[in-house]
Amino acid sequence: MGLGIKILLVFVGGIALVAIVLMMLPSGFDVERSETIKAPQALVHAYVSDFHKWRQWSTPHQTDPTVEYFYEGPEEGGTGAVQIWKGAEGSGRMEITNSDANGIEFVSAIMSEVNNGEGAITYRADGDKTHITWKSHGELPWFLRVFGSAFRDGTADYYDYVLLKLKKLLEEKAAAGDDGTVKPDAAPAAAPADAGIADGGKPAEAPAAP
Repeated sequence: MGLGIKILLVFVGGIALVAIVLMMLPSGFDVERSETIKAPQALVHAYVSDFHKWRQWSTPHQTDPTVEYFYEGPEEGGTGAVQIWKGAEGSGRMEITNSDANGIEFVSAIMSEVNNGEGAITYRADGDKTHITWKSHGELPWFLRVFGSAFRDGTADYYDYVLLKLKKLLEEKAAAGDDGTVKPDAAPAAAPADAGIADGGKPAEAPAAP
C-alpha cells in the first residue's frame, strides 16, 4: 500500500472519528429564565406578542450591527407571526404558534433550515406586577454539539439580559400610564359653525387650479 493511500486512510479515519464523537455528544438544550416586572400583564403581552416591538428589548442587533429583520404573518403579531433575522453572527427564524393573554408559544430554527427548537414565554399577574418566564428546548445541529454547554449558558445569559431590558422598558411605560390596552381613537373635534365660510358670510371659493 502506497504512502499516499495510507495518509488518505488516516485522514478519512480521523474525520469519521470526529463525526462519531460529535454524534455522541448531548444534542438537546433546555433553558428557562424568569423576571418580575412592575407593569400590567396586558402591557407585557403587547410587547411580547408583536415581533415588531421586540427590537426595543430583544436586541441581537446591538452586538451584530449587520443583522437584518424580516417579518411575515399578521401585522399586529400574535398567532402566525414570523420573525426572520440574518447577520454576520448567525441567522434564525421564530414563529408564534399560539398566542393568548397568558403568553405565546413558538417554534424556532437557529442556524438551521428546519425548526430545531420550541418554547414559550408566559406571564401571570400578581397585584401590580407581572411574572414572566421564557423557556425553550430543542436539538442542536450536529456540528454545534461540541459547543452545547456554551450555547446553553449563552442562551441563558441572553434571556436574563433581554428580560431585564424588557423590565426596564415596561416599568417606564407603566409609570407613564401605559397599561397596554388599545386606546380608542379620539373623536374628531367639531367644526366651528362658520367653517368653510369666508369673511363676509359667503362660502369660501376653492383655490383656482394652477
